[in-house]
Amino acid sequence: MAKVGINTGTAANAGDGSTLRAGGNIINANFDEIYNYFGDGSSLSFSGGNWVDVNTGINTLSYVGIGTTNPTDALTVRGTGNFTGVVTASNFSGIGSFTDFTVSAGSTFNGNVNVGAAITAYAATGIISATKYYGDGSSLISVASGLGTALSDDTSSALNKMYYVNATLGVGATITVDPPASSMVAFTNYPNVEVQGDYDLIIADGDDFIPDILGIGTTGIGGVLSGSGGRVRADNYTNKSGGAPTFPAGVVVSGVATVGDLSLTGFSASGIVTSTGLEVNGNADVSGNLYAVTGVVTTLTSTTATVSNSLTVTNDATIGGGLTITGNLTVDGTQSIINTETLDVSDKVVGIASTTNATNTTAAGAGIEIYASSATANNNKTILWQNTSNSFEFSDTVKFKGVSETVAAATTYTDASSNIVLELDLEAATTYTYTMPSVWSSGRGSNIGIVSFKNLPANAANGMTVTLITTQGAAHGGGTGYANTVGSNGIGATCTIIPKASGSAIAGISTRARAGGTGGANISGITTVTLSPGKDVVDFISFFLHYNGGTNTARTSYKVYVSKNGGFGFGTVGI
Repeated sequence: MAKVGINTGTAANAGDGSTLRAGGNIINANFDEIYNYFGDGSSLSFSGGNWVDVNTGINTLSYVGIGTTNPTDALTVRGTGNFTGVVTASNFSGIGSFTDFTVSAGSTFNGNVNVGAAITAYAATGIISATKYYGDGSSLISVASGLGTALSDDTSSALNKMYYVNATLGVGATITVDPPASSMVAFTNYPNVEVQGDYDLIIADGDDFIPDILGIGTTGIGGVLSGSGGRVRADNYTNKSGGAPTFPAGVVVSGVATVGDLSLTGFSASGIVTSTGLEVNGNADVSGNLYAVTGVVTTLTSTTATVSNSLTVTNDATIGGGLTITGNLTVDGTQSIINTETLDVSDKVVGIASTTNATNTTAAGAGIEIYASSATANNNKTILWQNTSNSFEFSDTVKFKGVSETVAAATTYTDASSNIVLELDLEAATTYTYTMPSVWSSGRGSNIGIVSFKNLPANAANGMTVTLITTQGAAHGGGTGYANTVGSNGIGATCTIIPKASGSAIAGISTRARAGGTGGANISGITTVTLSPGKDVVDFISFFLHYNGGTNTARTSYKVYVSKNGGFGFGTVGI
């Protein structure tokens, strides 16, 4: 409302002015308007130099200053202005921070403009920096358009028209190269394509992918590639469905090629080819090494198969026809099986248990095993060398058409008690010869005092027959007792057994031989074995040695039996 004044009259006490009541109402009305404008009608909202709550805006034709008493423009704000609504102006100057900013007409920003943290428009250089760009870029200039990256961003420089491309294009995800129907070829100027991790680079069916389209072929890695193409690096190659890829123009391998299953109509290689399976239906000409390391080489059918270096097959190989090996054949493995009706070996000696440092120990258990009925356990027939017994052991009865024994000469020596010891080495022979000395003087030196049996097997219970063939060197008649011709000096009265078990000799054991006789109740009547007294008479003395399998160092574990078939001489009729 307009200001209302109090009529004070024409003169004092003239009676023509406002009454006291009317004047009071005028005053109240003016104050009500002020309190309603700058307060709530009853209280003013002015506190601490600020209007806290004002219901009506300020209208003025003069400059308004906020945070200053000297406004220089229609609105001068000294400090930060916080606007929650729409701010409309023809010009903005200074630094502004906006949640949403809309420019509907031409605007000029004299400083840098930041949009979030990822986009910056630099006012001085005209550069817009962003992490990615999307949309139509057909009107952009000075863009490489796939040729490469310009060496300079300065359009006035010749380097801006010179380009480079990195040596390797990394593929960090599984992608499918599938150009549109208008083109069946996709290409890149990168000379190397590296498929990373477990990802796949898939070329769509019917399409081509060409690396190093410019044909430069210089990668800076490993020198210059031969030819005009680039290089694709990956750990695995498959066709679209995950099967075997097709190389219609062929494959040239100059290094080591490791192939799973290889099936070729013709094959030529100058390097090393490693394959789990190899099938060659044409010619196979390999001047390097050819390996089939795993799997089975199911088919090697070739008009000509030439391997001028080594052929190594570390898994199964099946050869349906004949196999001729002109060099040496080495078979390494745990088992060699020959399924054939006839086995011919030209070598006169077949080696078994071959090893670098062969010993009796390494030879133990070696021999021949013949497979018998599988229905019966432990039914195979064997001839095996046993080091413990120092002999060959047969699993079954042995039947010989003819037997030729080894005959060795017995040796003698005199022991510390002046006894003549006749030594029979059972590892040398089982039949021995000995000529009694021509001794005419008395004394035991003319008699065999001890018969020693050396190297008797004592690893398990066994028996052995030993034959001694004696020839008298002179006539010893008249009961003189020389040359073991009387009972008191009988052969075998004293014996020494030197057992052998597990390849080692055991200390000698002294015992007596049991001679044939009537054998009374108290073992009386037992006779001794005496030699024939006539010169050149031959006697056959047979010893049977029995080891019962007991403690091989105990005398009670051994028995010696002796008998004679003697008196052999020339008859009256003969040559």
